[in-house]
Amino acid sequence: MKTIRQIAVIAVVLLTSFSLSSQNAEVKDTTLFFNQKKIEISDSLEQVKVTVYKMDTTEYRRVYEGIFADDQTYETYSVESQMDFDFPFIKRNKNSKMRGNFSGSNFGIIYTHQGFTDFNDVNGMKTTFSQEFAFNPFGYTLPIVNQYFGLTTGLGMTWRNINLGNNTHLANIDGITVVESAPEGVNYSFSRLRIFDINFPVYLEYHPLGNNKFHIMGGLLIGVNTFSSHKVKYKDEFDKKITEIKGKDYNVNPFSVSCVLQVGWRYIAVYGKYTPTKLFKNSKGPDMQTFSVGLKI
Repeated sequence: MKTIRQIAVIAVVLLTSFSLSSQNAEVKDTTLFFNQKKIEISDSLEQVKVTVYKMDTTEYRRVYEGIFADDQTYETYSVESQMDFDFPFIKRNKNSKMRGNFSGSNFGIIYTHQGFTDFNDVNGMKTTFSQEFAFNPFGYTLPIVNQYFGLTTGLGMTWRNINLGNNTHLANIDGITVVESAPEGVNYSFSRLRIFDINFPVYLEYHPLGNNKFHIMGGLLIGVNTFSSHKVKYKDEFDKKITEIKGKDYNVNPFSVSCVLQVGWRYIAVYGKYTPTKLFKNSKGPDMQTFSVGLKI
């Protein structure tokens, strides 16, 4: 019953986040509250910042902060968060011998494609080195067969950075997202579509050795897009650096469903993620899907 309540609360959080983002496309900051924990997500011109607070008697105390910029990433933890990565939501059941492997951070390389063809050059949208970063603060595994087999769920956040090549940017024309070349005389040093998702996994996890050293995990990852933005950088005729937000409504699909397979040893794993749902809404943008591979810690 406790597990069912936790899953229900997560679902409510996801639906609420999507509802808020749909009602106000200009909202850039999001705050989530759960079980005396607070998560603040702030999206500014140059960076995205995530801060996690824990209620300490009468006030919230910061236990984690991550700043994810275009060039560098910074993360700081409290001692408590380093001791137990599942800190934001529940205390680990010390009597359970099966430890799940959803919680943590992962970094991956994103490939765009259409039916596993035309990788990184689909329907006129050529992409260069694109990447994703995920922070999964909450993971819970329900053992089904002792410490060998279980059902893993949780709550995570993913930043996807789709970098455009060929000196192009995205534009909306009559409600349709298209790829356009830079204005004459402008050479983009940076053209990026950033997408922020809140994720809800439904994974089956298998520990072949009967312990937590080696694991194989796979299943579905449901994502809700809370906001997206497109930014370019270039130098003007006076050699001055210009950063320009092209816009935020680029018909990015509000939902995604991904198939994930992860294999790991102790605290390090590799994963592959195939997202059959399209990156953009049907008939509202370039027809493409994504596939990513990466490292999980």
